[in-house]
Amino acid sequence: MRLITSCEARELDRQAQELGVSGLALMEAAACKAAAVALRMLSDSPRKGQALILAGRGNNGGDGLALARHLRNAGIAVRVYLCGHQDGLPPEAAANLGAWMRSGGHCAFAAVPQSSFWDDLQRDLAGWAGLVVDAMLGIGQTRPPGGEVGRAVSILSAHAAAPTTPEVPPVLSLDVPTGVDADTGQVFDPHVQAGATVTFGLPKLGLLTLPGAVAAGRVFVADIGLPGVDREAPPLAGQAGLFAAAQAAPLLPPRPRAAHKGDAGTVLLIGGSTGMTGAAMLMAQSAVRGGAGLVTLAVPAAVQPVVASGLREAMTFALPSEGAGGRSDHDAGGAGAAGTAGSAAALGPAALDAALRLAAGCDAAAIGPGMGRDEGVAEFIRCFVGACPVPLVLDADGINAFAGRAQSLAARASCASLLITPHPGELSRLLGVPVAQIQADRMAAARRAARAVGGACLLKGPGTVAAAADGTAWMVSAGNPGMASGGMGDVLTGLLAALWAQRPDPHAAHSIGAVGALLHAVAGDLAALEIGQVGLRAGDVAGRLPRARHLLLFPADAPAALKPSLLGVAGIV
Repeated sequence: MRLITSCEARELDRQAQELGVSGLALMEAAACKAAAVALRMLSDSPRKGQALILAGRGNNGGDGLALARHLRNAGIAVRVYLCGHQDGLPPEAAANLGAWMRSGGHCAFAAVPQSSFWDDLQRDLAGWAGLVVDAMLGIGQTRPPGGEVGRAVSILSAHAAAPTTPEVPPVLSLDVPTGVDADTGQVFDPHVQAGATVTFGLPKLGLLTLPGAVAAGRVFVADIGLPGVDREAPPLAGQAGLFAAAQAAPLLPPRPRAAHKGDAGTVLLIGGSTGMTGAAMLMAQSAVRGGAGLVTLAVPAAVQPVVASGLREAMTFALPSEGAGGRSDHDAGGAGAAGTAGSAAALGPAALDAALRLAAGCDAAAIGPGMGRDEGVAEFIRCFVGACPVPLVLDADGINAFAGRAQSLAARASCASLLITPHPGELSRLLGVPVAQIQADRMAAARRAARAVGGACLLKGPGTVAAAADGTAWMVSAGNPGMASGGMGDVLTGLLAALWAQRPDPHAAHSIGAVGALLHAVAGDLAALEIGQVGLRAGDVAGRLPRARHLLLFPADAPAALKPSLLGVAGIV
């Protein structure tokens, strides 16, 4: 499903009107679909038959005024509060205000002198409304709401936050919550905290990007008949899309009946060091669970016995490392004699030659988790990445090895595809920009990183973004807060390498990133449903990857609670 900006939303409206679909017709369709969500929310409210609509003076307010008629026709008592004067409204909003009032509906206006607007609003919020509809601003917000709208939002927020409030009515926002930037997800003060948002035509980027995703609550996408809108069409170059089960299924081909392990892809994983063997082992376990036919985990010789004792399905390889005086582990008497952190960190030329030979016999590779930031290790990583002959996933300390050196990734000698998988801190170090700047516009940051490294970037975190160098991007909205624990990124890295080894097209790096992120997130949501979020382990997610893959291919088999993870939004109306 394509994700759009506020400018793209306006362009879709303009094109519709050029084709003869009037703004009034679109507003009526939007109100009809919003009514379905509003009635669902009212059915769960203690005051089921009463709705309060806060309308602005633009077309978002017009949507709310049209919704008032639909709710009244369904037997709901509706009170409308217009944050401003009735004069000078856009034609479509004015038409809906007139239809509402001529049909007997009452509307209070904030701009009327000596009115009791604000007192009445507070009274109705406290003791009358079973649902509040936020129809104040919609798309195009780039600053905090002010004037009457700002005052209304502040009253609504204060009412919801008051400890003495007996019942807080749920809030439904139309298109975009008031106080949220539709393009970046930036949240202003004040802003509406919605329980649900029904967005029209196509979802807006900011509704699925933190912190806007929190303010939006559950997101429903309403088909309002915009001409030429194909929700299943993939994004074109420079566009963004919401990645869900429908997009993942073609990238997860079924295993042929006559397949053998060599057909399922061979993977090389490089990681680990003294004290950080868990990262490497999780990466290997995930690659196996992700469907790779053969997995080799290469680690410093000092920790290879430890790693080998904990793995059954993956092979291990001891990378020679240099100890004191330039001696390798093998020269110094084997792994047992080289068990210090220093020697484990000093991967030198012999390790590079061995690692490249291993990579040459594989379909995909990954490097970085648990390797540490010793300069010797960093130099080994830089040399390996520059010469790796197969598609490569670069994560964790692999990315840290290139801090401030993104240009050297773009100039690497290897022509193999590259996928970097940073969290915001790692991307901050790579690009030399503050974390706050990355988080302020995650889509833009992922696109910038992909261009900088000449590959693809999977920016991890809530609202994961997979971006290609040409600006094409996918967003993954699945996942849960329980996945914020150690080792989750290592599981994702191994999974990505396994998926890439099974994929016949080695160049679709951002697509590999998207399908891996979704599979990882669905496995996390599945684990949370079964055992809860708090205390969720990375191994719990790795163990559920096969089941998650099945559910992406066969969504009908999924439990109802998992449907939003597979769809990408709460529902389509």
